[in-house]
Amino acid sequence: MAAIRQVLILVLVTILGLAACSPVYRNHGFVPPDTDLAQVVVGETTMDQIPVLIGRPSAQGLLTGSGWYYVARAGAITAPRSRKR
Repeated sequence: MAAIRQVLILVLVTILGLAACSPVYRNHGFVPPDTDLAQVVVGETTMDQIPVLIGRPSAQGLLTGSGWYYVARAGAITAPRSRKR
């Protein structure tokens, strides 16, 4: 009985150890998909239509009217203190 218990504990520790190594994916920001961007026609689409077509940007220019910026970042964490972008 004690041998079975030790084997089960070893299996549990092994499974938890391997699960800790699986990557955790994180996505920040927003970039519209190409199908939404295709709806914007340069010279015809107004700034008032863009939020309706593709949504508000995650950042705007420092000066009013200087530009809209759609920014996104994706990363994976596979172990403590290690990041891949």
